[in-house]
Amino acid sequence: MATLRWCDDDGRPLPVTPIDTVPAPVGSDRSIWRYRAVLPVPFADAVSLGEGGTPLLPGPDGTLLKCDYISPSGSFKDRGASVLVSELCRSGVTEFFLDSSGNAGAAMAMYAAAAGLRCEILVPAATPHAKTAQARAHGARVTPIDGDRAAVADEARSRAATRAYASHNWQPTFLHGTKTLAYELWEQLGGVPDHVVLPVGYGSSLLGCALGFEELRRAGVIARPPRLHAAQAAACAPLHRAHRAGADEVEPVVAAPTSAGAVAAGAPVRGRSMLTALRSTGGTTAAVEEPDIEDHRTRLAHAGFHVEPSSAVAAAGAAALRAEGAIGADDTVAANDSDTVTPVPVLESDLSLTKTANIAEPATGTNVVFTITVANAGPSTATGVVVQDLLPSGFTYVSDTP
Repeated sequence: MATLRWCDDDGRPLPVTPIDTVPAPVGSDRSIWRYRAVLPVPFADAVSLGEGGTPLLPGPDGTLLKCDYISPSGSFKDRGASVLVSELCRSGVTEFFLDSSGNAGAAMAMYAAAAGLRCEILVPAATPHAKTAQARAHGARVTPIDGDRAAVADEARSRAATRAYASHNWQPTFLHGTKTLAYELWEQLGGVPDHVVLPVGYGSSLLGCALGFEELRRAGVIARPPRLHAAQAAACAPLHRAHRAGADEVEPVVAAPTSAGAVAAGAPVRGRSMLTALRSTGGTTAAVEEPDIEDHRTRLAHAGFHVEPSSAVAAAGAAALRAEGAIGADDTVAANDSDTVTPVPVLESDLSLTKTANIAEPATGTNVVFTITVANAGPSTATGVVVQDLLPSGFTYVSDTP
């Protein structure tokens, strides 16, 4: 099996090099490949499922919401997966592996299926089956590894010496996909917002936005980037702790239980780069507690936005930053001549699962049989435990029985 370079000679992440080209959106196609001039893979080699081009809509408090949860796999990570899988195909890779138990695994599995590549995903042995259902539906081989998320990452790195390791956290090509968030905000707003608030775990949305806005600045299209802010769950907030302490490195933490599992990254591999992204743009961080996450998720749901708790971290973080004065009450979208409040949470859904209990109004903690409908894959049935009500209509979130 072919190997793939994923770190430098000292074991550090490979650098991410900006592409110095004047952006020229092409045609009416609303996918990320509209920005093909600034992507590192030729358009002729693109593996695309229509990712990108997501709406920017006002949320319940006037905050603009970049709704990436309507992406093909249900996550903004489709942007990075499209570009990374395209690069793998161009390089002659026919099979690869990565470590992920959530959205990145689902996205990479979907694009591997589209490209005809074989994909294996290493996950912690305790990962609920529902978290890997979408990846399995797309034909990925899901391999359980004993230990926590850090142990799985260690195992992945040990296997990378003999196999193609297509980690979304280590491969810089992935960030060239997520940078299209910045290009779309620029095009949709006719400029850049004052603030962008992102839910951050390993940081691919934060680092992608930093890269995209820097390329726009270098091209002379914008005068300055917006302030980039990182929102984290207080249960696992290593970036927040490092930034607020003025540290130069992000020290690992042990994650406490949190509903926002998709951003619970205790040891982000590009921590120093994330600190630079925040500080170079004048941004900061917020760490939000579980009740605030649930409150903002419910507010979004009642306004018509069906997102996972990790996405609600961004909305809760924006509210916290307003409360402390990091975001001004009168901040407006730059060069857009509007009164729109401009911190922009990027929303992602948890594996694009629509979960519906097959009984009316079950009590929290009740064992139920429910149907899971996975985007592009159809329904399956599982047994689970009701966690909490999502909507007054009786829809509920559930989790696999431990």
